[in-house]
Amino acid sequence: MSGQIYKITGISPKLSMDVKSLLEDEGLAGRYLPGADLFAAFDSEGGLEGAAGSNRFETECLLRFVAVRAASRRRGIGSGLVGHALGYYAGRCRRMWAVAPLRSAGFFERFGFRAVTTDRLPPAVRNSRDLRDVEIARAKVLLMDLPRKWPLL
Repeated sequence: MSGQIYKITGISPKLSMDVKSLLEDEGLAGRYLPGADLFAAFDSEGGLEGAAGSNRFETECLLRFVAVRAASRRRGIGSGLVGHALGYYAGRCRRMWAVAPLRSAGFFERFGFRAVTTDRLPPAVRNSRDLRDVEIARAKVLLMDLPRKWPLL
């Protein structure tokens, strides 16, 4: 992996635009919402290589997106982003949900996520604005019971 991964505590307008651009490039437009927890990886010049966004709903968490620039793939950045998100929420949430494009569901299953039916989504997650624009028919709902601690990758 080339860059460090950070939990972003204050997002600049430039970073917000970079995240939105990355998500558009990856077919995930609309997945980023201001106020979501954001994890990001940067190259040595400060350019955004990848990002993950998530939200917490009391004891349930939703991993909204994980996206890595095409030129930065296959270097562990996506795994690092997911690992940092899981590490951050371990002990804070009981379960982590992900709604992943069908083509990338296997990536999440490597971490211990398992496919579940959409009726398993808790009301707080299902009815949130977070899933309003997500086309469930083109995605797979995944669930993971979070341990109290998660080793960061």
